[in-house]
Amino acid sequence: MKPYVVLSTAFLLSFSYSTPAFPAPNTGQAANDALGQFTSPSLDTTASYSKNCENNGASSIGFDFSPTSYPDEDLVGFGGSAIDSTNHWLFVPDFGNNRVLVFSLTTGNLLSSKTPSYVLGQPDFVSCGCSATQSTMCGPTQVAVDPSGKRLFVPDMLNNRVLVFSTTSMSNGMNASYVLGQSNFTADAAATTQASMNLPMGLAYDSANGRLFVAETKASNFFGGGNGLYSDNQNYARGSNRILVFNVASGTIANGENASYVLGQANFTSSGAAASQSGVNGPFALAYDSSNTRLFVADTFNNRVLVFNVATGTITNGENAANVLGQSSFTAKSAHITRAGMDGPDGLAYDSANTRLFVADSNNNRVTVYNVATGSITNGENASNVLGQSSFTTAAAGTSQSALWNPGGIAYESVNNQLYVDDLFNNREIIFSTSSITNGENASDLLGQYTSTSSAATVSWTQSGPNNGPTALGMFGPQGMALDTVNHRFFIADSSNNRVLVYNLNTDNSFPTSSGGHTAPNVLGQPNFSSTDYNTTQSGMYSPIGLAFDSVNNRLFVDDETNERVLVFNTATITNGMNASYVLGQADFVSGGRNTTQSGLADPQDIAYDSMNTRLFVADTGNNRVLVFNVAPATIANGENASNVLGQSTYTGSTCATSQSVMLDPDGLAYDAVNSRLFVAESSNAECGGNSYSGNNRILVFNVATSTITNGENASNVLGQPNFTSSAANTTQSNLYGPAGLSYDYYNQRLFVADYGNGRVLMFNAAPGTITNGENAMIVLGQSNFTTNANSIGTTWDDSVTQSGLFYCNNALYDPGSGRLFVSDTWNNRILIFNASFMPSGDWYLP
Repeated sequence: MKPYVVLSTAFLLSFSYSTPAFPAPNTGQAANDALGQFTSPSLDTTASYSKNCENNGASSIGFDFSPTSYPDEDLVGFGGSAIDSTNHWLFVPDFGNNRVLVFSLTTGNLLSSKTPSYVLGQPDFVSCGCSATQSTMCGPTQVAVDPSGKRLFVPDMLNNRVLVFSTTSMSNGMNASYVLGQSNFTADAAATTQASMNLPMGLAYDSANGRLFVAETKASNFFGGGNGLYSDNQNYARGSNRILVFNVASGTIANGENASYVLGQANFTSSGAAASQSGVNGPFALAYDSSNTRLFVADTFNNRVLVFNVATGTITNGENAANVLGQSSFTAKSAHITRAGMDGPDGLAYDSANTRLFVADSNNNRVTVYNVATGSITNGENASNVLGQSSFTTAAAGTSQSALWNPGGIAYESVNNQLYVDDLFNNREIIFSTSSITNGENASDLLGQYTSTSSAATVSWTQSGPNNGPTALGMFGPQGMALDTVNHRFFIADSSNNRVLVYNLNTDNSFPTSSGGHTAPNVLGQPNFSSTDYNTTQSGMYSPIGLAFDSVNNRLFVDDETNERVLVFNTATITNGMNASYVLGQADFVSGGRNTTQSGLADPQDIAYDSMNTRLFVADTGNNRVLVFNVAPATIANGENASNVLGQSTYTGSTCATSQSVMLDPDGLAYDAVNSRLFVAESSNAECGGNSYSGNNRILVFNVATSTITNGENASNVLGQPNFTSSAANTTQSNLYGPAGLSYDYYNQRLFVADYGNGRVLMFNAAPGTITNGENAMIVLGQSNFTTNANSIGTTWDDSVTQSGLFYCNNALYDPGSGRLFVSDTWNNRILIFNASFMPSGDWYLP
C-alpha cells in the first residue's frame, strides 16, 4: 500500500482529472467482509452473510421482543408466553427472532434452567430467519397450549396462519403437525374469509370443547407501514379486526379448515374497526375462563378489554360483549392513566382460582389486576392492584427490578402464583410473585438479560437491548460511518443502541483478520458495551445517525438526531463513554428540542466536513435545509450560529418544495473538497407543515466555495430526476427511491448513493465536466440489475441476507486510499465491505 500524503488544495485543483481506467466494482458483486454479524455470539473470526438479527443475532439466552429501530415510536408490542403446567413447559414466543423458545419446568412448575431446552421455528439457537415452511415462522406472537392433547398453538403472524405442534416429543426446528389460516405450509397470503387469516396475533384455548380462539389484529405502525403492517412478504396488511373460533379437537382438526364462529364482525368477510358493544379495533390478546365460558379480549386501539359469553350453546357471530373494562361504556375509547382506565392493553392472563384478570396496559407501562368474579364484575370497574408502577396515576417506562417498558403478553402459573410478563422494549420476561400483591413490587426473577454474553447465571435488571443486550460485536440499526486514516480507526453510528462504536484498523486501514479484529475496543454514548440508555447529557446520545471526522484536528462529529444536536468529540485519546467537547444545535449539553433559528436544528440526519475550510454541513431535515457552521478549533462554540443556509432563503424558513433551491427532507450529505461541491440527498416519505409527501427522491449538487456560497442559492445539478421539478420514486438506472447516504470518491470523481428504498447502492460519474441532470448510474450493488428492488412487493426480507444483498441500506463510505466501500446495511444490522476499485497511481491523498 502506498503511503498517504496530504497535499495542498492548490495542488489538488491543478491535478488533471480524467476518468481513470482502474478496475471498478461489478454490478451485484459480493462483499469481501462484514461487521456486526458473525457465526458465533462471542467470536468475530468468521463473518455470517446469512444472519440479520439485532446485536449479532439470536442466542440461547436472549430475546428480541421489540424488533423495531425506534421503540419510542407509536408501535405495537408483541409477546405472549404460555405455561403447560401438566407437562411442565414454558413456551416463549421470540417475535424478532422468528422462533418459540421452550423452557423446562420442574414437577413443581418452577424454572429448572434459564437456558431453553428446545427452539421451534429455527434449526438452532443462533438462527433468526423468517420464512413460510412447515418448520419455520415469521413473527410468532401469543401462544396457547393444550395440556391434555400435548399440543402447542403458535400464531405465525406475518405468515397469516396458526401452526399446531405436537409436544409429545420435541426437537429443535421440528415440523408443525397442522396449519390454520392457510391451505398448506408454504402459503402466506392474507385474506378475510372463513378459512383465511390476516395478522393473527392472540390465542386462547378451550380444552373442554376443543375450541381455539384466534384474534386477528389491526396493525398500527410497524416496519414503516403507516397504519398498516409492513409484513415480510411486503404486503401492506391492515388486519381483520375479529376473533375467529375454530374446532380443533383431536381427530377433527384439518389444514386450512373453516372457522365455526366470528366475534367482532357480523360475518366472515367484514373487517371494519368499531368502538361498540360488538365491534373491535385491533384485538391483540385473549384469555379464556373455562369455568364460566367467558372470553376476555384486549381491544387495544379502543383502550379496553371486552368480555364475551362464549358458551357453546349461545355463541353467535357478531354477538355483543357482556362487559367492558377500561371504559365506562361500550362506545368510549379514550386512553387514560387512572385506576379504571387503560392505554393500549396488549396482554391478558386469567387466574381461575382467584377470579383475577391481569392486563398488560402497555402504553401505561404497567400490569393492572381486576377482580372479575361473575357476580361482581362491573363495566369500567377499578383495578385492585398495579405492577410496574408505584401508583395508578404514573406511567413512566423504566428498566429496573420493579419497572416495565411496554409490557405485552403475560402468562399466569397457578401452582406457584407466578405471573410471567413479556417486558417488550426491555427484551426480557420478568416474573412476579402474586400470592399477595403490593403495588409497584419488585419482580422475583427474569429471563433474557444477563451480565454475561454466554451465561445465564447472573441477571441484569438494568439491561434492555435485544438478544441479551448489545456487545462489542453486534449492532442494531447501524447508519453513519467515519474513517480516521491517520490514526487508523473506524467509527459506526450504532443508532438504535444509542452509541458510536470505535474500531482499530491496520496501518493500511483494513480490518485485522485475527481474533478481536472485528470487535470494537471502545464505545461513545454509553459507559460500556451492554448499556443502551438514551440520554441528553455531555456523554449520552439518542439515536446517533451521521458521522464526520476531522483528521487534522482529531475530532469526531456525531449527528445526535433525536437530541436535535451535533456533538463534537476530541479523539486524540478515546475512553468509553467520555464527554463531548462541544455541542451544536443546542445552547448546552442538557438542552433539547427542535428549533428553526440560525443556531437550532430539527431532526438532523447527516453531516459532512470540509477540512480545508473547517466547515461542517448539517442536514437539518426537519427544517428542510442544510446549515453551514464554521467549526475552526479556535472559534467553535456551544450553540453557535450557522454561517450559511441552503434550501431556505432565511434562517427562520422551513418551507418545502421541489425546485432548484428549496429542499424537502434532506437526509444525506457528501462534500467534494477539490471542486467545493456539496451533494444533498433528498429522501422519500417526507413531512412538511404537518402534511405527508412522497419526497423528492433526488440528489442536489451545490457549488459551495467560500467565496461564492449564498443563502438559498440554486443547485447546479440534479441526479435521480431528469429536472429540478420532478420527484417520482422509481427503480431504474437513473432514478432513486429514498436516497439516504452519500460518499464521494475524490480520485475517480464518483458518487456512491445508498438508495434506501431500493435496497441498493448506485455509483454515478460525478466529474464536474461530465455530470448531467438525470444521468444513468454506472453500476449497482445490492441488486443483480438496475430494475430489481429487495424492498419491493413480492420479495422477502431474507432474500437480501446474502453476501451481495442489501435491505434498506442507509449509508455508504468510500475510502479512496484502499478502494474499499463500506455500506450500512441497516435493516440487516451489519456493515458490508466491498472492493470498489484500486487507488490510481500517484502518492496523494485528501484527508
